Amino acid sequence: MPDKSSKPSLRIRIAAASTGAMLLCSGIAAAPAFAAPAETVSIAEIQGTGPETPLKGQTVTTEPSIVTAVYPGDPGTLGGFVIQTPGTGGKVDTTQASHGIFVYTGSTQSTVSVGDRVQVTGEAGEYRGLTQLAGNVEVTPVTEELPDVKPATNDWASTAATRENLESMLYKPKEKFQVADTYGLGRYGELGLAAGKELPAQPTQVARPGSAEAQAQAERNSAISVTLDDGTNRGFAASPTQEPRQVPYLTREDPVAVGDSARITKPVIVDYRFDKWRFQPTSPVVPGEEPARFSGSADPKSAVGGQMRIASFNVLNYFTTVGQEQGCRGGNYSTDGTYNVAQNCDVRGAFDQADFQRQQAKTVSAINQLDASWWVSWKWRTPPSSVSPRTRPSRTSSPR
Repeated sequence: MPDKSSKPSLRIRIAAASTGAMLLCSGIAAAPAFAAPAETVSIAEIQGTGPETPLKGQTVTTEPSIVTAVYPGDPGTLGGFVIQTPGTGGKVDTTQASHGIFVYTGSTQSTVSVGDRVQVTGEAGEYRGLTQLAGNVEVTPVTEELPDVKPATNDWASTAATRENLESMLYKPKEKFQVADTYGLGRYGELGLAAGKELPAQPTQVARPGSAEAQAQAERNSAISVTLDDGTNRGFAASPTQEPRQVPYLTREDPVAVGDSARITKPVIVDYRFDKWRFQPTSPVVPGEEPARFSGSADPKSAVGGQMRIASFNVLNYFTTVGQEQGCRGGNYSTDGTYNVAQNCDVRGAFDQADFQRQQAKTVSAINQLDASWWVSWKWRTPPSSVSPRTRPSRTSSPR
């Protein structure tokens, strides 16, 4: 955090809508620091212990607080900052209300920094399950010294029943996690994590649907699961208006896989967005400076004997016709200004012949590297009118 002896000198007025899309007005007016308002409320009073703030719709002013995270108002960012009650954190009593809260400022650029001491005036409310201050936000610098905020250290699964009371607080668990899901990494910059030694399992994989055992597994999944995010809502692929970005938590030298061990190495914010609990870094993540580290596979697979190898292979929309020839719209914008997949038509594979040849070469190479006696595949597609059922290639199994 910045040196606490530095004295902020600006009063910042920020106006932003409580929906992530529209500003009520723009601009930041600055004035000298001034005395704090006489009537204030604690962050815990704003948060309450229920699913929503008990002060919903009311304009409130917080007691002096410390900024713990900042997300600039650039396109695709979270657009705001987080404050927490001084002196809170450590081993937290999660039966009591949270001491942290998100302040939404939209696309208006705030000048606060992590470690600043401030009071915030805004309208208390909820946005898709996250308690926040929004509306006509006013930030008042505080010059008095305040006790440091400490990251909460509670084991993640132990907070399952009262996780709402950790919302927006600084957090740095001592326990290890496992990587449970990598699906959203390339598109959203997020990884699914699971606390403890066992990964989540489909409830109906372990017990019959509707059984007490299946319900217990679903509750366990919820207790141990969390999403490690990247501090933004931006994607990573190039577009006509956006340069490509490097995906965090992943390099060619250090791939990340389900079962890998994960440790949170820097404080994160306990956040709730898109119907999931998340660990947000305290600023948009920079590749190489992520708040987590990964190592090896926590679930190594033993060697399997036998004389025959059987493999499955999803060829990912291998269409022998290409979108450009069918009048389809291009998708997956490339940095060279072209598109490489087809969209908005029956052809969902390569956009042009060059992309098809590239797809075919990669597919053939991957199949050969399987070294399988038999392989089962799907997602093949040939033009329905160009071949008969007898000559259409099988999409179920093929000999080596």
